[in-house]
Amino acid sequence: LTKYATAVYLPGIAVIGMLLTWNRIRWGAVRQALLIVLSAVAISFFVLVFWAQDLVPGIVSTTTNRTPISPASASLLLTNTATWIGVILILAVFGAALQWRRWPLVLTLLTFSVIGPAQQIRIGEETSLSKHVAFGMVFAAPLAGYLLAWFVARSKWFGVPFAAAALSMQLVLGWTQSQEFLTSWVDDTAVVEALREEIAVSPNKAILGEEPSAQRYALRGEVEPILWTDTFSLNYGNKNGMNAYREAIDQSHFGTIYLSLNTDNGQAINQYLTTGETPYRLSNKVPFTRHGEFAGYYLIWTPKVLAR
Repeated sequence: LTKYATAVYLPGIAVIGMLLTWNRIRWGAVRQALLIVLSAVAISFFVLVFWAQDLVPGIVSTTTNRTPISPASASLLLTNTATWIGVILILAVFGAALQWRRWPLVLTLLTFSVIGPAQQIRIGEETSLSKHVAFGMVFAAPLAGYLLAWFVARSKWFGVPFAAAALSMQLVLGWTQSQEFLTSWVDDTAVVEALREEIAVSPNKAILGEEPSAQRYALRGEVEPILWTDTFSLNYGNKNGMNAYREAIDQSHFGTIYLSLNTDNGQAINQYLTTGETPYRLSNKVPFTRHGEFAGYYLIWTPKVLAR
């Protein structure tokens, strides 16, 4: 409910609820579905208008007017999606086929199980793909579970081993994928310590970090969340994108800038800091590793007036 994806999935939940209760309360099911959607719209309207108007530009830039943060080819996104949830989707499709008489319900479940990844494949966006894949599995899981239950009910001698094999396969895949996700992060121990020292020199100043999610949590005791800025998007001085970054840099808005050169904006910002006459200097290069092997440097830029 705290993610913008609610705007996609909540109508699906309302439709599913309506279809499940149609035979019992008929048009009452339609009224309840409309009540769910209209209540969500009303709550969102009042929150955004009276409490969080500053969130609107961010929501627009990440939804209706989104530019891919991590562009990727459709083939790569399809491969990742198939690897992560292919088994569950296959089970769900066969489970849906067993309930073809309830086609409006099963079609809705199948549609909302892939609508998130399908949108990301359409726009070529890799960021958050795994998250939206997981959201979709909430809708596919009942169909996959129905198929396994159907096999068990038809023949325990065949159904139980089949269900156990399918679940075991998914357990192994999930375990393997979780290990991959866990170890794909770089070891940021060194840069966290370096940032801690730099932040102590210029406390309460904004920080610009490239993919700073891990560091902002590690340093949550030293830095207020509102002070963190990333290289994905920025609005500053009535400007956005690289123009906003350049103006913020020229005005010494950031107390610390650190870059790994993994994003297009990160590379452009480093180029501007390296070749332009800015009030920042390269104060540190901190190596980082992935899987125990050297993977690059964090480049830390700080204001020249704070040179030690």
